[in-house]
Amino acid sequence: MKTITLLSAAILFFTTYSKAQETSTSKIPSMVIGGIEVRGLQSDEDILRSVIYKNLVNSKKYVVNDRYDVAEKLGADKMKSCLGKECLVSVGKQLEADFAMSASYEGLGDRILISMKIVDVNTGEIVQNEIEQFENQQREINRMTDIMINRLLKVTSDPIVNKALLFKEGPTATTGLGKMNNNGPRIGVGVATGENAEY
Repeated sequence: MKTITLLSAAILFFTTYSKAQETSTSKIPSMVIGGIEVRGLQSDEDILRSVIYKNLVNSKKYVVNDRYDVAEKLGADKMKSCLGKECLVSVGKQLEADFAMSASYEGLGDRILISMKIVDVNTGEIVQNEIEQFENQQREINRMTDIMINRLLKVTSDPIVNKALLFKEGPTATTGLGKMNNNGPRIGVGVATGENAEY
């Protein structure tokens, strides 16, 4: 009799626990990642999509549609070219997502411009929009992406990393154009005079 009571209590506990898990998961809004545009950089949009996906999933603020599921339902070409608000709303509705997002990465000389937006699929309104200029350090583009996602999610990023990566207006050259670059090789000339001139 004791065994049956314990077994019944265990079954009741696990049933209640699993229903609570289902309920808590269903309250988390869903997100689809639309187009990722990369111009003037040597970065792969699929890698950047994976970094964005990882950050959103780890935030536990969204249930994010996997890129393979999205590509299977919409086709890879439509997913990659979906950057505008109307397209994001349309794709979000097709995938029954609550939110959709897109991102743009542009190399602009000595800086990288990153822009990201989140659209509410139900209202069609842009609910989050972030844009930032970073130093052109392409090997750090994953960290730049982390900073941007943290901003979208209203999470504080490491201030040391921010300071190192955010674009800083440096001293300008005498022409007033561009940024002075003090890195690189130097060339100099020496002239010997007097007794040392023979050598």
